Amino acid sequence: MSFSTFSGPLRSGTQRYGSAAVENCGLITLSRTAYVNANGLTTGGVAVTLFTLPAGSKILNFMTEITTTVSGGGVTNMGIQLGKTGTVAAFAASYNSGVSGRTAQATIDTAMNGTVAATDNIGTIDVPIVGTFTAAGGNPTAGQLAITVIYQQRADNGAQAPAFNQN
Repeated sequence: MSFSTFSGPLRSGTQRYGSAAVENCGLITLSRTAYVNANGLTTGGVAVTLFTLPAGSKILNFMTEITTTVSGGGVTNMGIQLGKTGTVAAFAASYNSGVSGRTAQATIDTAMNGTVAATDNIGTIDVPIVGTFTAAGGNPTAGQLAITVIYQQRADNGAQAPAFNQN
């Protein structure tokens, strides 16, 4: 099995044009996952570039999973902010992941509340997504976090391609 690469937003459905009652095409939901080793994180906070999203993308959500328990140095949890260079919390204000398991979606949703304008359209150029990780209680010596972004790729100005027809 291999991967296929498409360039530009991908829509799926059988009726591309027509009135809203007839048109049934939608944008494909995509995801990217980055793995971060906890042994390089500190109580002072460390910024890590996780992935780059295409211009115009709409961020639907993030997921945080601890794939290997974060331990050592007295660490009690990991504080996480998700944004872009120069705007640390543009996409998600600080939330705590704990040291094992999956972070509750309600916790991440609360951190994303208030970022609707930033997540609806990330801008007209590709955007590197940066995670700032702050260990609480001490600097970890082991562990791994997986950060996943779920998004839709749209035109570089944030519009659906072709534009949704409301007739």
